[in-house]
Amino acid sequence: MIVDKKPLPEDPTPAEAPPSYEEHSQYVAFNKTEFQRDEKALPPPSSLPAAAIAGPSTTCGPRPSPRSLASSPPLSQKKFAKSPLYKWLPFGQAARAAQEVRQTVLSLLRDVVTVPDPQSALLLLQNCQETCAAHGLDFSLILQERSVERHTPIYWAIIKRPHEDANPSGIDLVKEILSMASPLSEDTISEIFLACLTNSDQKLFQRLRRTAAFAGLSGSDEMLLGGNVPPDDVLVEEVPSDHGAFVVHFCVVMFQKRMRISKRVSVEFIARGRMWRLQFAEFDAAHSSFDANYTKGTWLVELSLMEHSPPTYIDSHLLISDARFPPTSPSPYTAPPTNPAADTMSSMPGKLLLSPGTESRKPKPTIELRIKTSNSQQLVPQSRSISRHDQSFVDTLHVPLNKNPMGNSLQFDGCSYISPDGSLSGRLEARLAKPEAECIIC
Repeated sequence: MIVDKKPLPEDPTPAEAPPSYEEHSQYVAFNKTEFQRDEKALPPPSSLPAAAIAGPSTTCGPRPSPRSLASSPPLSQKKFAKSPLYKWLPFGQAARAAQEVRQTVLSLLRDVVTVPDPQSALLLLQNCQETCAAHGLDFSLILQERSVERHTPIYWAIIKRPHEDANPSGIDLVKEILSMASPLSEDTISEIFLACLTNSDQKLFQRLRRTAAFAGLSGSDEMLLGGNVPPDDVLVEEVPSDHGAFVVHFCVVMFQKRMRISKRVSVEFIARGRMWRLQFAEFDAAHSSFDANYTKGTWLVELSLMEHSPPTYIDSHLLISDARFPPTSPSPYTAPPTNPAADTMSSMPGKLLLSPGTESRKPKPTIELRIKTSNSQQLVPQSRSISRHDQSFVDTLHVPLNKNPMGNSLQFDGCSYISPDGSLSGRLEARLAKPEAECIIC
C-alpha cells in the first residue's frame, strides 16, 4: 500500500535557497560578457588627454582615462551588486573583486588631483564613490589613505587648489572631497593643516576652522553655543619687512561667558609660514608646566605654535582698546586705507565717531601686553617634546592679564573693553626676531 508522505510541521528548508549551478553559471557568463563590452567601450589610449596618461600608477597597472570613466557609470558593477546572486558568490571571489576595485579606485584618485578640469575631476570622484558603495567599500577611508606620494588625495587637492578668483567653474573640489571623506581622522586633519600651512592659505584655514570637524569645541562650548561654531573673526596682515612682521586683528564672541564656563578661548591663524594659536585661559592644574607662580584662577594670554611650524624668535604686543571708541591712531604696521570714504571718515573730528553718550568722556588707556621669547630661547610647537633641562626652546609664551593695570578688568561685567554684544576685539602686532630692550612696534 502506498501512503502519501506528509510534510513536516517545521520544514528546515530555507525559504530562499541558493541559486542552482546552472543559474549561477549563466549569471557569471552574463557579467563576463557585459564587462568585456564595457571594456571595449573605453576609448583607445591614443585618444586620451595627455594629463590622464602622464604616467602609470604606483599601485596598479595602466589606468583608463579619468574623463571616460567619469562619463560612463559602472553598469556591470551595479547590476552585480544589486542582484540577489551576489550574496551567494564564494567569499574568496567577492573579496578578490572588492580588492581589485579598491586598487583601481586608489589609482583613479591620483587622477582626481591631477586632472586640471574641476568638472572632470568631480565626475570621476563621484564615479569612484558609487563604485565603492556597490562593492561594500568605505570610500571615506580610502580617501584618507596616504596613497599618493606618501600623502592623502585631500592633501594634494589643497596643495593644487587654484586661487578663488582663478576658478571660473565655481567648483570647489576640496569641499567635495571633504564632504565624501567625513568623518575625518586626527591624522587626516593634521595633513589638511599641513597643506594649508604649505600654501599659506589663511582663507581656507579660517573657513575650515568655522566647521565643527576642525573647530575642536569642548563639551562645555557645545552646550553653551548650542553646537554651533562661534563666528570668531581673524584677519592677518603680513607687513613687508626683513623681520617677518605681521598684524592679527581678531574679534571673539561671548568672551566673558566662554571664559567663565570653558576656561579658555582661542583663535588660530597662519602667518609668516607658521600656524599660531592665541589663547586666553584661566590658570589651573593644566598649566603646571609653567615656570611661574600664578594664583589659581588668574586669567592669562598665551601664544604658541601649532604642529608643522618651524621654531622662531618672536617679539609681539597684544593691544585691546576701549570698545566705546574706535582706535585713534592706526598701527605702524597697518597699510593705509585705499577706500576714499575711509580716508574721509578718518579725517573727521573724533567726536563724530564716538558712541552715543560718550561725547564728554575720554577713552580708557589701551591694554598692552608684551609677549616675547628671550634672546636665548626659540618658540617651538607644543607637539614637540622638550626636556625641562633644555633652556633653548619654549613651547608656550604666557603673560597674566593683570600685568597691565587695566587688564584685570576684562573679567568684570560692564567692562568698557568688552562690546555691548559681549565680544572682545583686539590686535596682535609681532615680528619674528629677537626681542629688543625698547618697544619695537609702538
